[in-house]
Amino acid sequence: MAERKSRYKNRWLLKEWTKIVESFGSASENPKGKARGKVKNIHGLSISTGIIEAKIQESGSKDLRVAVEVVPLTPSQWDEIVEILVANAIFVIRLLEGEVPEEIVEILKEKGIDLMPRRPEDFKITCSCNSQDKLCKHAEALF
Repeated sequence: MAERKSRYKNRWLLKEWTKIVESFGSASENPKGKARGKVKNIHGLSISTGIIEAKIQESGSKDLRVAVEVVPLTPSQWDEIVEILVANAIFVIRLLEGEVPEEIVEILKEKGIDLMPRRPEDFKITCSCNSQDKLCKHAEALF
């Protein structure tokens, strides 16, 4: 019998991202934010270098504007990433198959490059709800 392939090739990446989101310390809001994303209340989604913006509609109220910003990788960091990929063709193959190899993250770390922001301070989050939480339920929906 053939081994069943998981449709989630990047479970390790999902775990890392979950740790980052949980580091905001707003665990009581997390389920609400995840539910908000599933309800399809997000519209006007815009993704560009270093920023994700969207409108989120609360039931019976006007749209809220949400933005999550991070510092993008620099051109020299991208040059380093390309050099690593050129030297390791297997990484390119795996990336083309939709997998982010864990090994590439370790190699990049050795070069001082991190593919993901790691701390709440690495994110600039704005929401028109004016919540005092580091991560309101509306911004959580974008994660």
